[in-house]
Amino acid sequence: MFIGMGLGLGLVGASLGASGIPPAEPRPVLVPGDPASFSAHSLLANPLGYCAAMWPIGLHVNYLGFSNIQERWNSNGLDRTAAPTKTLWVTDFADFDTGAWLPNSPEGIRALQYHLWFAQTAQANGATHYVLYPPWGTEPMDASFDPPLLETYEFNARWLAARPEITIPVYWFPTPVIVRAFRDRYNPATPYLNDPAATVRGMVVNSVSADALSFTTNGADARKAYTLPVPPAGSVIEFDITCESDTYLRIDDESGLETPFVTLQFWSAGTYHFSGTIPTLTGQTLIGFLTPSSARSVQITNWKVTRPYQSIYADGLHLKNDTDAAPGQFCQVALGHAFWVMLTGERHDTTGLDAEAVALIDIACSAVEDYACTGFGGAIAVTPWAGADPLPNPVPLPV
Repeated sequence: MFIGMGLGLGLVGASLGASGIPPAEPRPVLVPGDPASFSAHSLLANPLGYCAAMWPIGLHVNYLGFSNIQERWNSNGLDRTAAPTKTLWVTDFADFDTGAWLPNSPEGIRALQYHLWFAQTAQANGATHYVLYPPWGTEPMDASFDPPLLETYEFNARWLAARPEITIPVYWFPTPVIVRAFRDRYNPATPYLNDPAATVRGMVVNSVSADALSFTTNGADARKAYTLPVPPAGSVIEFDITCESDTYLRIDDESGLETPFVTLQFWSAGTYHFSGTIPTLTGQTLIGFLTPSSARSVQITNWKVTRPYQSIYADGLHLKNDTDAAPGQFCQVALGHAFWVMLTGERHDTTGLDAEAVALIDIACSAVEDYACTGFGGAIAVTPWAGADPLPNPVPLPV
């Protein structure tokens, strides 16, 4: 599809790009309304729609559903033919089992070859820079799938920028980082007993680990309590406890676990197994153990918290959009705003947007600003895939 056309070019401060070599000084950016081109499947095209709604004119999109980079090259769409253009963003698919096609795999070599041809074509069409756009992981993929994908795109950007045919800077958009942060917002790490945020009052902690705690109360504080951040309502907590005197498991909004509070369980001296569900909370932020008597020992073992999972996916692959139910319905809106930053070097106004949308927009835009791969001088650098050049003699651009 084609959405308008405009002219102009802006520049922002100097930085070190994903290629590991200085890009154009300063980093090229667009003025809203400049023509920009995109070679897309739905993981790029869907959030791009939110950016396009803010962009005055000038977006050229070659969309081909569930397509790889070779299929879009062969379709000879606007990603190849639109001229003039100030930038070209190109995406590829990834391995649904591993999260990344490594650069020396057949698919990885194919990606390098076609990125080279696309970048050469973009140069000829007037592009001032080229952007690689990684897909994000599917819903079953945990955070361990992200590093190989990031390392692959850092390698690909460096490889492309180092090719003698390419004279414009090459960047890549930190999509997997942003989507992982979205997922973590709604599914934060489960509380663990040695959480740095734990508060200790009126006791000596004898030992503590992620799933075990031993303490002995003393007279240093009238309130003898060990507290942690409370997990969200619906979470299930399980553990074993041995106590020498009366002990309470409470939820409260302060570290002394004083009135008002919610008591989940009371134990007299003995050994017990506990399993319980966090109720609906009314502002409480802490959960913990209270043992009123001094010189009493408590041991907790096998601590486990199972949170209710909250999905930001519409179908296990695509993110929710603003017509879907919460949570995560503003994820694609946020990506659209991050695209704006990647294009212009500035954030778009968020006045009047839902507070949750603004929070997600800040997550996404901060990643663009903070990661070196975008060319804006961010301090977070990704180590590239380590291996020999898998394509030392690419096929020349067809004429």
